Amino acid sequence: MAESFGLDRRIANLTGKRKVGFYSWDLDCLECVVSDFQQSPKDKEIADKIAVKIEEGYKFINGK
Repeated sequence: MAESFGLDRRIANLTGKRKVGFYSWDLDCLECVVSDFQQSPKDKEIADKIAVKIEEGYKFINGK
């Protein structure tokens, strides 16, 4: 799913030198992928950490 928006390429190119810019639909896509991971007990811990970061992104976009 993330490949359809080019997110896989954009995430792979992150170097940490500047802020990451995501659109709200990027976060929607990532949220769907993470929710699928959360269904698997093996991946739940990492998915929960990513979900927190996505929530922070939504708050930043909405100015909260």
